[in-house]
Amino acid sequence: LSRALDQAIAEINGAGANITLLRNDRRRAADIIVTPSALRAGGLTHDTPRMPDGLSIGVGQMYIWWEDNKRITKGAILIAADIRKDEIQSVMLEELFQSMGFLFDIENPKYEGRSILAQYSNSTTQITGQDRMLLLRHYPPK
Repeated sequence: LSRALDQAIAEINGAGANITLLRNDRRRAADIIVTPSALRAGGLTHDTPRMPDGLSIGVGQMYIWWEDNKRITKGAILIAADIRKDEIQSVMLEELFQSMGFLFDIENPKYEGRSILAQYSNSTTQITGQDRMLLLRHYPPK
């Protein structure tokens, strides 16, 4: 998970958007906390930092908090205990990407393997194409 987080940060930082993510291992002080969970996919959250109780998680789950002006103030990412090793990199990148404001998955087979937001695919490990364009529009370069 640690390596996947570093790679996801590097991928987002390398996309050219006007945002820089920095890793901070002081768990509670970070804007977004990443937690390996003892829960399995389908489990319900309970007493999990920055997660509401009763939230059903997939292999990855993110939750964000924002102010009235829609500015994201904090977030959390959970990674399920039963995630397959070959999915970790893609799921970590997807959850980190989504915690930056891109909340919804895309349910369309044309996006599988091409977009980090594809609902039924955990194989994308790069921010390219429309995903990169979305990131650049949301966080425009200076």
